[in-house]
Amino acid sequence: MPKSGSRRKKTRTHVDDAAQDEELQQAPKSFIIKRGQVGQYLRELIVNIRELMYPFTALKLRESKRNSLKDFLGVAGQLGVTHMMVLTQTEAGNYIRFVKNPRGPTITMKIQEYCLSKDVVRYQQDARKNSKIFTKTLQAPPLLIMNGFGGCADSDPYKICSLMIQSMFPPIKVQSMNLTACKRVVLFNLTKDPKTGEDVIEFRHFGISARQRSVNRGIKKLINSKRVPDISKF
Repeated sequence: MPKSGSRRKKTRTHVDDAAQDEELQQAPKSFIIKRGQVGQYLRELIVNIRELMYPFTALKLRESKRNSLKDFLGVAGQLGVTHMMVLTQTEAGNYIRFVKNPRGPTITMKIQEYCLSKDVVRYQQDARKNSKIFTKTLQAPPLLIMNGFGGCADSDPYKICSLMIQSMFPPIKVQSMNLTACKRVVLFNLTKDPKTGEDVIEFRHFGISARQRSVNRGIKKLINSKRVPDISKF
């Protein structure tokens, strides 16, 4: 029998689970696929983009030569997939298409140059530590930062492009957002190529961490320490 005066407390986890399930259902989901023959490095880039869009994309999506875009569109409607990124390779260069399911719009961009995640980690000072960025910090979606799109008019094609990009990532909820879960950032920067003067969009993925700024070194060491200091002599 339970002890007198003791009460059993029941934690209401089903409320949080229901809110989390609703958030997952409303979040935009995507397919990252290739069409046609692509090289080894472009296939690795597809894997990197899938890691970037995780957890709202399929990391191990299997493709077949028999599959057409109509097949992916049909499956996307059943699974609630709202966007697709399609990468192709031709003699003229590499291209990426952003598709909004099921009726568009579709935006096609030429990939001027790209760098794989393994190359970035290789040139870091602590490569072993930074290599964990792509495995341990992918549980939460990235924060979206857009720069250079603010002055675009409604009829400007870059305005449509910015709306497309924003719709691909879940919106930030300031009231319920946990800062400790913010481990990475995706940046879309509209700028001009210094060599040609043409408009280019930089698409970058960063791992971030929170640190104290403008704090004394001794205070910072005290804050970050897990042991409670002995101040009985002071």
